[in-house]
Amino acid sequence: MIDKAVLWDVNGVIIDDMRIHFVSYREVLKELGCEVNDEYLLAATVGTPPAEFFAAILPTIENPISMDEILDRKRESYLRLIKGKMQSPPGAIELMNDLQRNGFKQAVASGTTRIEVDTILAGCGVRDFFDEIVSCEDVSKGKPDPEAFLKAAALIGVDPARCVVLEDGEFGVRGAKAAGMKTIAVLNTQTRERLAAADIIVESLSEIDAQRVLKLLSA
Repeated sequence: MIDKAVLWDVNGVIIDDMRIHFVSYREVLKELGCEVNDEYLLAATVGTPPAEFFAAILPTIENPISMDEILDRKRESYLRLIKGKMQSPPGAIELMNDLQRNGFKQAVASGTTRIEVDTILAGCGVRDFFDEIVSCEDVSKGKPDPEAFLKAAALIGVDPARCVVLEDGEFGVRGAKAAGMKTIAVLNTQTRERLAAADIIVESLSEIDAQRVLKLLSA
């Protein structure tokens, strides 16, 4: 029986796509007469599902648009911009292989849409590593609520206390801790200070291997 697992965030962990997301947000909002900069987007969108971000900003936009329509535009923009640019950061695929060799289950717990998750995993050539996927459509509350992590753990049949979460965002780290899981934060999108609640903080996934994950679980 497999009694250990690693749950992966996608954006900023399996793929370094923050800048592409920022371009797609700006593109969509500019069409509606709303100009935003990267500093604003970094504070407002990292770790936040698109629907939550747009729910806060739509009331300020003069041009009326429905939530469904703006989400469709954002998804279409992102998928167009990401095409041909899908590559996992250093250490990610090596870690997936090492975890698999050492008997870990692996699952995705992401705040993005299922079509984006599927596109990224296929584009990076890593889909077969994952036993289950939880996307934003599968939960009622986004991070920092622990729902996505608890659902992923339940789907793969592993106790939350035996799960380690790989995250790049403060909300994800907080959600994982609320789920009773260990956390490893990667400094891809946010500062060390923002990620201070994580059990381990690394510059790159190249610093992590299965033995270090096992040591964290036994700590």
